[in-house]
Amino acid sequence: MGGRARGGRPRAPVGLAVANVSDRSGAAPGPTALSAAAIAIALVYVPALDAPFVEPKLAVLLVAGALGVGGHLIALGSGRPRPRWPPSLTAAVAALLLTTVAAALVAARRRPPGVPYAAAEIIRLAAVLGVALGAARAVAAEPGGASWRHLGEAIHAGAALVSLLGLLQHFRLLPFALPTISVPGSTFGNRNIAAEAVAAAIPFGLGLFRFGGPGAEPRHRDADARALVLALALAIELGYLAVARTRGAWLGGALGIAVFLALRRPIFSRAATASALAIGLVVGLAAIVPGGWTAHDARDAKRFAPSAQVLREAVDPSSPVAQTRIGLWRRTLALYRAHPIWGIGPGNFAVVFPRYAEPGATADGVLSPTVVPRRAHDDLLERLAETGPLGLGALLAVYGVAAWLAIERARRARREGRPADSSVAATAAGSLAAIAGCGLTGFPLAMPATGFLFGAALGLLAAG
Repeated sequence: MGGRARGGRPRAPVGLAVANVSDRSGAAPGPTALSAAAIAIALVYVPALDAPFVEPKLAVLLVAGALGVGGHLIALGSGRPRPRWPPSLTAAVAALLLTTVAAALVAARRRPPGVPYAAAEIIRLAAVLGVALGAARAVAAEPGGASWRHLGEAIHAGAALVSLLGLLQHFRLLPFALPTISVPGSTFGNRNIAAEAVAAAIPFGLGLFRFGGPGAEPRHRDADARALVLALALAIELGYLAVARTRGAWLGGALGIAVFLALRRPIFSRAATASALAIGLVVGLAAIVPGGWTAHDARDAKRFAPSAQVLREAVDPSSPVAQTRIGLWRRTLALYRAHPIWGIGPGNFAVVFPRYAEPGATADGVLSPTVVPRRAHDDLLERLAETGPLGLGALLAVYGVAAWLAIERARRARREGRPADSSVAATAAGSLAAIAGCGLTGFPLAMPATGFLFGAALGLLAAG
């Protein structure tokens, strides 16, 4: 099985290999670097930049991805035995990257504008996959589960701090200035982007709980205190989702929690059930109560609208919100029909969209003299328009293979009498489900923090 290389060392297996090295090996940064990146990408922003929220987070993503790729390359030359990615996931991820590059090359051969933003799109995708390599390597470095718990704790802590800052903004209690595009934007500036990141992080927090039942881990003396801290952080995150009033994040968060619970199948104590009901009640009330009016947010009508109106506008096709989304999606399909094989090229949505905006751009609210949409507000449609059906199929394959791996591993853990071991698979699947849900009306795969979580979730599944 796999043979031996010259010198008597085992050959590297076929597919993406994950180094079984830790920070102590000195070969490459591992779990600690990844956990630090998880905190940094949630909290960092640089007011002096023209784009103070996105660019610093993108820099963290690129550095984390570079470390992941570097660690992988070092591992390939180390000659140490290494676990490998499942072949199906390797093939799906490779197809995702290759179809993006192929679509860019095809579009570059067309007449102007070419693909001016393709390099940025490809580099960001490569960084996401680098995070996946780093996450898988970090988890494999400590098979006992310590590494994935450290990563989960970092993600949970970062999301809780983002949510706390956002709640303080919402209630006008933040003791220092933190500029926002929309309140409560927290360290993301935009409440929609921040809420999607928090929604994708919630399954990582859920995976840290030590649920009861057969195969449960033994309790320690500090277990109750630990559970209380985790529950408090989770309550803060859910509260932030409620007050942010981001419907896409609500959908993503609900999907992420539902998928986690379906795979993990936890057994709750009476105290845990009562606590969950209490948190749910408070979160529901927070979502119902409108935010206080401010001049800064005067045009953000959703913050001050009754909760029934917020929900109704999400499903009423005649509402202004739905008209804008449908207008974007209809024109995105027109972009695809212009180049139905390879698409218009990665990153070209904002470049080509104005050609297809009329007629009715003003009435549908999709284009103005000063604002051009950069994204289709639907990850699947944007992927179809920019990289064609092969690119869309590759992305769907990643989601499908990830779901299959998570289901199989959760089933195996329960069948072998160790249901606690299904937490990793449930966490990864829950986060990916949340990102997919947010992507139905947004663009989480294009954002640094949610892209980082996408890579981290894939890495957890790759490590097994």
